[in-house]
Amino acid sequence: PGGGFIAGIMLTAALAIHMLAFGIGWAANFPWWRLSILGLLCAILTGTVPFLYGLPFMHHSVWFFELPIIGTYELPTATFFDLGVYLIVLGTLMTIFVELAKEETH
Repeated sequence: PGGGFIAGIMLTAALAIHMLAFGIGWAANFPWWRLSILGLLCAILTGTVPFLYGLPFMHHSVWFFELPIIGTYELPTATFFDLGVYLIVLGTLMTIFVELAKEETH
């Protein structure tokens, strides 16, 4: 786990380059701020769900799954927190970039 912040920055950079090359038409119609809200919800739930079960806030645990061919797969709860961070960064930065691009085109 880890890397949600840098992953959000890297995808934002790639999408910003795409916007520079092909325009903002596709990005201007997407509600990027909703990704930020979804990410915040994901990060908050990652911390509060263990708390509701009497565990400490942000308690870390690992789930194990048996998958065909792959074998045992471990899914740490930190993955969901990182997903939340990723969505917050992506949604916030893309909202900023799209709004700046809209201002520049007017």
